[in-house]
Amino acid sequence: MREVTLPDLAAFTRCQMTLMLSESWPLVGVQARRAIGRVSRITRTRLAMGARLGPSDGEEARQTRKALARATEAAMAGFGALIWPAVPGDPPRVAKIRALDYLRRPMLSVPPNVSGGPAASVRCGRSKAGFPAAFQVMGRRSGDRAVLKIAHAYEAATPEFDNPVIETGANEPAPRADTARLRCDSPDLRH
Repeated sequence: MREVTLPDLAAFTRCQMTLMLSESWPLVGVQARRAIGRVSRITRTRLAMGARLGPSDGEEARQTRKALARATEAAMAGFGALIWPAVPGDPPRVAKIRALDYLRRPMLSVPPNVSGGPAASVRCGRSKAGFPAAFQVMGRRSGDRAVLKIAHAYEAATPEFDNPVIETGANEPAPRADTARLRCDSPDLRH
């Protein structure tokens, strides 16, 4: 197994948060002010951060996003996909969550969100605390088939993890995607 080094996770996180916050305030800030009593403290805090950002902050984040996407593509040269944990551990208790905690913990789903590459989270067991555990598969831009093929291959090889946690009601089984027909012509996955 070879290793690859992506740009710093903190750079991805700062970029995504700046993009999200700078775009959220103009979209929902006025409505949030009107419904202040129905907006949670956590959401108010996050929206307030967005209110402090200006158009230049958003433009700088968009330029950073392009640079991070180029750096990610360069780092992935020669790889069909990258695989890493989907979350850094068990979630905190809801009562202990603070408004900006998401900025303090690694957000492992951010690189594909920022770089524009496809990704899939694949269940692979349970944590010591009993929560579902997963790994993430990230492909190069336009590498959707490779990501889906890897995810499907793992799921097919590990049916013991196929225990849906979604309840559909009325004792109906949870719907499943028809993944049996997926195939990949990606030369990256043939060797």
